Amino acid sequence: MAKKKQGRQGRLWHRDPVLVARGKTEGARIDPDQLNSFVRLVGIAEELRQSCDRYLATFGLSTGRLALLLILIETPQEPQSPSVVAERLGVTRATVTGLVNALDSQGLVHRRPDPHDGRKVVISISLRAREAVQQILPGYLDFIGQLMQKVEKKRLIRLDKILSIIEQNSTAKSK
Repeated sequence: MAKKKQGRQGRLWHRDPVLVARGKTEGARIDPDQLNSFVRLVGIAEELRQSCDRYLATFGLSTGRLALLLILIETPQEPQSPSVVAERLGVTRATVTGLVNALDSQGLVHRRPDPHDGRKVVISISLRAREAVQQILPGYLDFIGQLMQKVEKKRLIRLDKILSIIEQNSTAKSK
């Protein structure tokens, strides 16, 4: 039986999903190599997200919180509705509400009634958050660069093409 590798947070990561799925792919329209690549891709994406979140946690942020702040920085004169931010981030409005609650409690965003519809709220970035992002972003980008440093340019281009195909397939299947 294949050994299971414990993930950083106690989850079981199967590094050989073909062994895990042996006998379960019969009749399915998936090649074992496709399954293996998919499981590895999802696992690596999760590990990268966790690494980035650990880095950002030292500043009281997460990848989601930083992404929300970056959206607000792009439109400094226009407060944004949570639904617009959710659409731009590709997450639910409930997720944005959680992010905004956390950022609001840190004094990094302001929430106020929508001037056009008092039943709604809009959010804007605080000066403190704007300054914090300017301080944090260069180091964070260096951190990401270190994660990617051993991948040659031509392989990055190929990876981007492969990820684009997977993204197109995912978008087409989710409609």
